[in-house]
Amino acid sequence: MKSQKGNALFLILIAVALFAALSYAITNSSRGSSSVDKEQASLQASRLMQYFAQVEAEFTKIRVIGGYDITEIDFGSDVFSRWGATVPNPWFDNPNCTSNNCRIFQSNGGNVPDITFEDIVIPLTTAFSSSHPHHGHPFVARADVVSVGTTSQDLVLGVIRLEREVCDAINRALGLSITVADADERYNAIGVPGGRDLTNFNYWSLDATALSEQIGNQETAFQGQLSGCYRGGGTYGYTYYHVLVAR
Repeated sequence: MKSQKGNALFLILIAVALFAALSYAITNSSRGSSSVDKEQASLQASRLMQYFAQVEAEFTKIRVIGGYDITEIDFGSDVFSRWGATVPNPWFDNPNCTSNNCRIFQSNGGNVPDITFEDIVIPLTTAFSSSHPHHGHPFVARADVVSVGTTSQDLVLGVIRLEREVCDAINRALGLSITVADADERYNAIGVPGGRDLTNFNYWSLDATALSEQIGNQETAFQGQLSGCYRGGGTYGYTYYHVLVAR
């Protein structure tokens, strides 16, 4: 009798141990899936930021080693597109650039591969103005970041409609203690109508219309920041910007 009770108790203890082990495995599995998502967002953010650094390095090389003025450098691309019924719908070339030596992207004669990031953007179901960039396609535009430079005509490299998790990962990597829920610039951002019409994909158009709105006028964490990722308004989603030239 004692032997049977002992065996029963032993089996109960084994069952409890197995249940505890199963619960632990399930808990760790659920935690793991969450951390994988965060890690994936960090990897995608790193990929995007490294690419922007590559573009900036080539831009600097053309200026310093090539001796070209910033108004002569061409960001034209046969891959990066304006939004339109047909993609690609390329940005215009800079008429001040007459040699491959002053071009950035490979499709247009430069050295930097034309890489798009449509795999990390929020799908767009409705079209918008063809003067704006296709989601996930890098673009160059005018912008004014508060406390960066002395005028309202900074040259900014950007990409719109990023996934929120990627945008948060970018800000974490930059040491910005904000999330995109707080980083709402609404329509006071690049890639929107008005003073930031992106019809021309080139620096030579930057002196066209003075900019009155600024990045950082709503979320002060962006003031003085050469890079950041914010939540835009309307259909523009989350935008990563990086200042190439502070003026």
